Amino acid sequence: MKIFITLLLTLTSLSLFAQNQIGFNAAYGMSYYNIKEGGPYTNVKIDYKAKPAMEFELNFKKRWPGVINFGTSLSYQKQNIEVSKNYTDDDFVIDQLIDYKLNMLYLKAFPEFVYGKKIRYYFQIGPSLSYMFSSEASGYIDKTNNSTSPITSVNSLIGGDAQNIFNTFSFGFFTGIGIDFPVSDNITLSLSSQFDYSINSWFEKEHDIYSSRALYFRIGANYIIREVK
Repeated sequence: MKIFITLLLTLTSLSLFAQNQIGFNAAYGMSYYNIKEGGPYTNVKIDYKAKPAMEFELNFKKRWPGVINFGTSLSYQKQNIEVSKNYTDDDFVIDQLIDYKLNMLYLKAFPEFVYGKKIRYYFQIGPSLSYMFSSEASGYIDKTNNSTSPITSVNSLIGGDAQNIFNTFSFGFFTGIGIDFPVSDNITLSLSSQFDYSINSWFEKEHDIYSSRALYFRIGANYIIREVK
């Protein structure tokens, strides 16, 4: 009981000196993907070309005196990946090229380790949950039957929603480093970089296993809601 009361009094006293801070970050970066083909096809060749990604983030931080603080953020990410695949399915040789545009929301929670008073350097690490609320696929599939004479070929265009292809939710973790520069008593500017890593497959189908990694470079501004000195 004494330990509980002591802990409660400590947290209450720390809250008197805490900073409640909201911030906004805009980010530009590049995504990387781990692709594993585990399906029934043969002679599989699969590759991708990642295109630039963007992120816009709102965050809230609770900063106490000392080196450890806590925060959470909600962000929108737009990712784009072009996947090419060549494989054999029975008598058909199949070539496909699909461009995916993905719109995602990320929820993150993290401890933050801070050094410095006026200019602050910080390191973050924590779990993340993403929700893919819309996606779009465009491209083509060419099927060639080499067992017939003459050789036959079927060409198909792909377009429209890709929600049935992807997992709606994805789990992972992230880590980041940054620096805050004071502009006034209540406003700071920030420069940071952040690395996102998903630990489960994007694709619902077992024969296509994709996971993503993304490195972002960010610039932002923060507003201190309350600061008791």
